[in-house]
Amino acid sequence: MKLLNKPNMALSAAAFTASALMLMSPLSLQAGTVFTIEPTHTSIDLHYNHLGYSRMTIRFMSVSGTIDLDENKVSQSKVDIEIDTTKINSGVAVFDDHLKAEKFFDTANHPKASFQSTKITQTADTTADIEGNLTIKGITKPVVLKAKLNKKGLHPMAQKMAVGFSATTSIKRTDFGMSSGVPYVSDQVDIVIEAEALAK
Repeated sequence: MKLLNKPNMALSAAAFTASALMLMSPLSLQAGTVFTIEPTHTSIDLHYNHLGYSRMTIRFMSVSGTIDLDENKVSQSKVDIEIDTTKINSGVAVFDDHLKAEKFFDTANHPKASFQSTKITQTADTTADIEGNLTIKGITKPVVLKAKLNKKGLHPMAQKMAVGFSATTSIKRTDFGMSSGVPYVSDQVDIVIEAEALAK
């Protein structure tokens, strides 16, 4: 019996988010400060409904990227994120292989997913909408990340300026060529991002 999941949107969202959040508040940073995603404290989780019985979670384990932050002019900031789709983790090795196969992420031909921001709009003191292009399996679609800045300041261990943020978005896996199991396994996939980024 095939357990069909839809982990698509994951990606990139996390990084993009970071950038927007940073932009939103008064950091003692110069325009054009570049931040890098801190992979050991960044996660991208995909949530989907399985046959109506449960809400399952899948996680991308490897995210990298940069955030070029212009604190004085948020619209000039940029986010560029890459996700290693071969590093997907459902907690079950056999199912991980299923997700990497052609019907889903097809990691043999598309080992990377990416996100590039196109517009960042501050919506409140600590929130922002990050618009951008998400590419999965060679298919590019626009997405909007709802981001919230959790904390900013000098990282006590790294001794660098740091930001932490949370972000959410939803996508349809069928938009990215993953229709297997729909509608029994939900087409909608909700993405939850938790991330930290350090100034270079």
